[in-house]
Amino acid sequence: MRRRGSNFSMSNHQPSFSGDRFVTPLYSAKPGSPPDLGGSGTWLQIGDEKFLVTAAHVIDHGYTWIPMEIGFKKLVSPCYMTIPPSGDRSSDRCDIGIYHLLAEDIEAKHPFHEFIKISDVDVDLLHQAGEQFEFFGYPHRKQKSDKTTRKLIPIFMSILSDTVGENIFKKLGLSVFSHVVIAFRRKTMMADGRIITAPLPTGMSGGAVWKKTAGRDERKLAAIVIEYSDDCLIGTRIAIVLEFIRALRPSLSMYIPMPSDTKITASFNVAH
Repeated sequence: MRRRGSNFSMSNHQPSFSGDRFVTPLYSAKPGSPPDLGGSGTWLQIGDEKFLVTAAHVIDHGYTWIPMEIGFKKLVSPCYMTIPPSGDRSSDRCDIGIYHLLAEDIEAKHPFHEFIKISDVDVDLLHQAGEQFEFFGYPHRKQKSDKTTRKLIPIFMSILSDTVGENIFKKLGLSVFSHVVIAFRRKTMMADGRIITAPLPTGMSGGAVWKKTAGRDERKLAAIVIEYSDDCLIGTRIAIVLEFIRALRPSLSMYIPMPSDTKITASFNVAH
């Protein structure tokens, strides 16, 4: 199979697909310090309920803040995270964190941001070698400084690349039924027709992973970004995330599509 290459871009607004509408930078703050960019979060709506989905390790360390049109808002909504039986986050392969949003957090959200509707989610998208997925998020090492306010401005990044083969999956200890993995060789990324060294993707965790529908200008949410490892970017399938939400909120089951594969279970250990 001929390799199509890996593409990388950074901007505040994507010209072909405004993926940044659905993904927010997330900040953490220590007492007496300004909020610091620590990850990304994906806005999701199921029925009338609204959620902010991220990676559990992004929100493991205390309060989380979102940007408003002016300033920041500390999230007060109830938060739920997966935890492995060992209790050690480093062994949590799902790495899901979810805020079930209260009205005051929804109202504080930056007006540019939108919620992904369940109709734009595909629970049956499986990792298949050689296909392309696009990962979106905010790397914290690529912020720009506003010369007037001296504040750091987060820069949105997208990475489009081929999925890896079965041998890489085995090496990472993952399953195609639970994860999507793309190659991310930083020193051989394409941007504007030339090969560059892309920034480290640290901070993209919690962002959205999209799959373009073949032959149509349409995308479906496939996964949530959780990890960068061994020249790979890893996402937890959105079907897993939705089963986590179903387990937390059974009343939403009527809105959540069932995946056609039977490898997904709703057995989760949950930390509040």
